[in-house]
Amino acid sequence: MILTLQCYSWGPLTHMSIAMDADIKVPEMNSFLAGTSEPDIGAGGLDIASKGVSSNYDVYHDSDFIDAMIEVAQTKPEPEKTRLLSRAAGYKSHRLGDSIAHKKGGYPNAKVIFSKAENYKTNHTCTEFFVDLISYSKKQKQFDQMKLDFIDTDTLGEVTKLYAAKKGTSITVSPETIKKNILKHQATVMLDLALCRYLVKNKPEMVKEIDQFFSDRKNGVDFEVGGIDKSIDVQKDNAKDISFNTLNSVNPENGIRNYIDDLAEKIAEKSLQDSATLILKLGNVDFVHENVKKILSAKINSINKSDRPIANLFNNVFFTNMSFNEAVFEAQKFIEPETDELKALELNMEAVSLKNRMDAAQEELNNRPFWKFWLYFTNSDRKKFELLKKGYEAKLAEYNSFISKKDQAAVRTEGRVTHNQEYQKYMSAHNVVKELMNQGKTETEEYKKAYQAFLEAKTNFERKK
Repeated sequence: MILTLQCYSWGPLTHMSIAMDADIKVPEMNSFLAGTSEPDIGAGGLDIASKGVSSNYDVYHDSDFIDAMIEVAQTKPEPEKTRLLSRAAGYKSHRLGDSIAHKKGGYPNAKVIFSKAENYKTNHTCTEFFVDLISYSKKQKQFDQMKLDFIDTDTLGEVTKLYAAKKGTSITVSPETIKKNILKHQATVMLDLALCRYLVKNKPEMVKEIDQFFSDRKNGVDFEVGGIDKSIDVQKDNAKDISFNTLNSVNPENGIRNYIDDLAEKIAEKSLQDSATLILKLGNVDFVHENVKKILSAKINSINKSDRPIANLFNNVFFTNMSFNEAVFEAQKFIEPETDELKALELNMEAVSLKNRMDAAQEELNNRPFWKFWLYFTNSDRKKFELLKKGYEAKLAEYNSFISKKDQAAVRTEGRVTHNQEYQKYMSAHNVVKELMNQGKTETEEYKKAYQAFLEAKTNFERKK
């Protein structure tokens, strides 16, 4: 599966949390809160333009679009009129939040998680989700009780049509595409909620660590630009009589939206009836957890280096017993290994992951159900197994070749290094870690202790060299 390419400013839950903290009063809170996220409809969507967003993404962030929404609301009977006016207030809230977060020193762009990341986008993607998680944890009751009222296709189309007329331009996006982008956005928000709910319920200590790690979110990394508190303050200042015409146009950043978008994209691609059923299932944490695990498992082996630390960090947070700092440390290795030992561990982990996927594919092939009669003609399950087997054998050969060359080099350069006591301890610790990986025990306390022993043995050996 391919991750959708787009990063937002604040995530949807943070936008909602900021609006709640600003204490903005509107008649229809469910429409208002949904509206605080809806300008991002089309981010990484199904109608992708060159910027990685739908052609209407900029439209939804335009203050003139909000004015068109208010004008359309005036033509509606109650309660539609009040709902749409409340929604327009949510769009205004979103733009004010973006006016802080989208700046060069804005918190999602400036916060550093991976010190070795080549650009800010890798950090941005992770920061966005984890700040959403903290926002949810602080207001869990409010989030769990809200019933978000997302905009419908006809209304969004009507507002867009009026906006285009006022701008003297033509916007040609099919209702079907708009409908799918709305569905995808709705699924993205609900997935975000479900994943945050899972972590708060099942990993409260991890959430506390994450809260501490991002404790600078309130004031921001750049104090002049500010963080969440400044986003709240600017909304409080404009809560009664807001004029957005003075704000500069907010341009979306090209980057990587997190893995949540990928599952949402798959949901939106299905028939509308199937999509509605799947979205209902998003309230089931087990359903979400399993599907995201499949996505992450595929992404860990991605050839795209920029995606790998993100996928591995989320994998470590959701599916291991690591602390958050350990999860970041382990994930950062996948940006670029610093030593031969880390490179060896990376190659071995990749081989083990491929073997696990190959074994699963072989089990599916061996237990092919009789009712999947088409597989007897297409043999797609056999082809999948054979492809994974080929990939595993190639990766294993690469690992063994790397180890052999490294050991030979060590013998040549160190002479009697194989007889060195510290080297023997170091290699012994390395082999223990490798064996635990091969056994699929990377989530156990035994593995964590063994890996710590490996790092200590490695340090001692290098001191003696």
